[in-house]
Amino acid sequence: MSASTQSNDLRNRILFTLFILAVYRLGTFVPLPGIDPEQLQIMMEGNQKGLLGMFNVFAGGAVSRMAIFALGIMPYISSSIIVQLLTGVSDYFKNLKEQGEIGRKKITQITRYGTVLIACLQGYGVSVGLENAGNLVIEPGMSFRIITTISLVAGTTFLMWLGEQITLRGIGNGISLIIFSGIVAEIPRALASTFELGRTGALSAVMIVGIFLLVIITVLFIVFFERAVRKILINYPKRQMGNKIYGGESSHLPLKINTAGVIPAIFASALLLLPVTVSNFGFAESDSFIKISSQLKPLGTFVYELVNKCIEPLNTYGSLNGVTFEKQEKMILASFNLLTLKPMMFVANVSENEFTDNKHLSELKSFASKINVPVITICASLESQLVDFDENEKKEFLKESGIEEPGLNRLIREAFRLLGLQTFFTAGPNEVRAWTIKKNSTAPEAAGEIHSDFERGFIRADVISYSDFIMHGSDVAAKEAGKLRSEGKYHVVSDGDVIHFKFNV
Repeated sequence: MSASTQSNDLRNRILFTLFILAVYRLGTFVPLPGIDPEQLQIMMEGNQKGLLGMFNVFAGGAVSRMAIFALGIMPYISSSIIVQLLTGVSDYFKNLKEQGEIGRKKITQITRYGTVLIACLQGYGVSVGLENAGNLVIEPGMSFRIITTISLVAGTTFLMWLGEQITLRGIGNGISLIIFSGIVAEIPRALASTFELGRTGALSAVMIVGIFLLVIITVLFIVFFERAVRKILINYPKRQMGNKIYGGESSHLPLKINTAGVIPAIFASALLLLPVTVSNFGFAESDSFIKISSQLKPLGTFVYELVNKCIEPLNTYGSLNGVTFEKQEKMILASFNLLTLKPMMFVANVSENEFTDNKHLSELKSFASKINVPVITICASLESQLVDFDENEKKEFLKESGIEEPGLNRLIREAFRLLGLQTFFTAGPNEVRAWTIKKNSTAPEAAGEIHSDFERGFIRADVISYSDFIMHGSDVAAKEAGKLRSEGKYHVVSDGDVIHFKFNV
């Protein structure tokens, strides 16, 4: 083959490779149907630090645009790794590997089928995740899931075909080039952002130069370790054949220091970022998941971010009651025992004529609203007088004073709300008792407030709602009116329920 022919062949291969990569980049801008682009942008801004952010890097920004190439070539890589692992544990795959070219073709075909299967699972998972991500999907439903899954699987399959075409008719390994092009595609945007920060004064020129030097040093360091080898000395023994001596030579076996490459680092990063990503999609409401996520995320980083979140409201208002925290953050803050996170309310003691047009009371309510703390206004002198009145006198006195109910009642009710408490009653011929329990308590837990034997031997609970009991005047009358219900151990007690427990110990 002449030099000109070789040159033309090389040029054609380079042009073909560039063309395929251009097609790939074009596909990263073709969005999936049925997705609101504004909501997508908001979601991605909050998920850049998670697994989606890492996938977005490998996919060349396709994930942030939720394009048809959003899955990228990762399903193919996953399938290849699975097949390679099976060659070490499965006799079938071992035999295929030993069959030469025919076996390799079968392994390649199995890898392709595995790619489609993994892409189907991931595509459906992505569609479900998009539906659970707020108002991201315009018309959620099974049709959206099917269309999204088909689009993502088709995109991944097309990418796999493009990679194979580059390997056959282009330059280098097609799959590696697609991954490389996806990563370097974001470099111009990163450079532009860096220079923009320098132009606005957010970064100094020295800082920018330092960043570039650090990047260069890091790349050189990685390349050095990637190419580093350890030479294992091999000595060949001398052999005597007739009157001549052969051998006695020395050689070496080059052994790569980093044989695994970057795959373990990628897998470890994906594993650590997975809980964060799942929680951002709203799949992780259980306490067990939150505990796992807290353990996987570096505690120092998490605490640092949490402290920064608390500093501003503490400096401004001296309280954290107005700040919204996630479950994971609440679990960390609980160990600090912060007083400003305890249930809080303000009780304002005013004179009888200062319930309205009170400057100090208005300022207190304004401040309390900013930190989400309730304000209860009472008149201590008025409350002390009410103690000595009977019910009729009390009602008449409140009416004359223009007050709907005693301030003590409002104080107790608000305290119960802040502490998450409620009351149920037990009514008998001789007395009516009120019992305080936590909200959402079950019938056996409520029975345990009376006696531990009630909870241990719980059978059922005969329940009458408070309104029905008041309407009919007694439990007998309510039962005759059909307002008594028999509930089991999973019954959640409502505030004011009148309950008769049946138990056996």
